[in-house]
Amino acid sequence: MVAVSMAWSEALFERRVSDIACRRLIGIRDLGEALAWAHDVDEAADELWVDVDTLRARLDHLHPAERAYLRRRLADPDETVA
Repeated sequence: MVAVSMAWSEALFERRVSDIACRRLIGIRDLGEALAWAHDVDEAADELWVDVDTLRARLDHLHPAERAYLRRRLADPDETVA
């Protein structure tokens, strides 16, 4: 039982560290700009200087406010949202 609890705790810790790293590597404004013009996830990852897995991890763990920002930003790809 203790081993299962430790494995779960370690997995949770690793996920949190990954989430923090992705946020530091990819700022929300940079993410919005890359997504606004990129044709696919590979192109967006290249623009952001990260691998696709890192970009996907960043997208998977967006804060609700970040999601709202991206919705506004991507609604009109030619306009920068402040």
